Amino acid sequence: MFRARPGHVLVMGDWDALEMRLGAYLSGDESFIADLAAYDAKTGPKIHIINMCAVFELKDEKGAPMNPSTKGLDKKYPGMYRAAKVFAYAVAYGAGPKTVFEQCRKEMPELDYATFEECYNRYKKFRQGLFTFQSEVVMKATMDGFIDTVLLRRRVYFHERGFGEDSPEASAMQNAPYQGGGADLVSSANKRVWKEVVIPFRKKLRAGEVIEQLAQVHDELVFEVPERLAGVDAEGKLVDGGFAAEFKRVAELLPAGARFKKWGKLPVDVKVASRWKPVLIRCDAEVRKGKGKLAVVKKCTNDVELEVESRLPHATFWSGKCKECGSTKVVEVPFEAAAS
Repeated sequence: MFRARPGHVLVMGDWDALEMRLGAYLSGDESFIADLAAYDAKTGPKIHIINMCAVFELKDEKGAPMNPSTKGLDKKYPGMYRAAKVFAYAVAYGAGPKTVFEQCRKEMPELDYATFEECYNRYKKFRQGLFTFQSEVVMKATMDGFIDTVLLRRRVYFHERGFGEDSPEASAMQNAPYQGGGADLVSSANKRVWKEVVIPFRKKLRAGEVIEQLAQVHDELVFEVPERLAGVDAEGKLVDGGFAAEFKRVAELLPAGARFKKWGKLPVDVKVASRWKPVLIRCDAEVRKGKGKLAVVKKCTNDVELEVESRLPHATFWSGKCKECGSTKVVEVPFEAAAS
């Protein structure tokens, strides 16, 4: 909902699947690393699609295991695709099975716990190296009482002791390599971007122009830059030498050190736009599937992108059309709430 000032644009860099990459590289899970390498080489699908096919045992029309490279699977099974993301990120954040199940149910309301357990155990077997790594992290942190982050060696202390997948202490221990490691990598890249991109480009500013960093939000950096310096062509592609291209080049550099040379890429998805993030809301419209007595009424779980439709003295109205079920979503934001 944040917009750039006149004559300026927002240049936004978001690390692609940073937690997933940290999980693969820190655990040394060979199949996980290979899946990421294939995706980066554009010879394989997204990691969440691979997980979705494995966790939910998707089948093709002939009953054979679904090929994850089949086009459009994320659009064909949107709820299942988001649930696969829940599996990946919830586990990375140290969530236990019960928490993962509750989050998956938001995307797949029909999912029962018995089926979920099968899926969860399937995921543990599919990413065995990752789960072994997380168990070892908990064991070591419990014995040492701390964890050191991967790059800057910042020490995270744990004064409590506790085992078990649903233990708060164990969850925090499992979470530390991802959150701490991600913070190390992004903050170090941020310093490089300031030194090698922001400061040199500020010398090119004209009267009334600014180059400012608006935010660091987890693994995303947001800058406000004059449109003429952003470096984007008519098709939206980054132009060599422009702020956006230089930002991407510098941000993607791997840290120095022999350990990191063994890692794959840490790609940063850089976008240039007048607004930061779309305004989304869950559709929740009731959709009837099937015919006659076999018909089932379900709520649409798709996200709808909203735009301002009208502004009245008492309220602003936002609206958008669901691309999945076709229903229109309208949201009224009272003037008092908008003003605050």
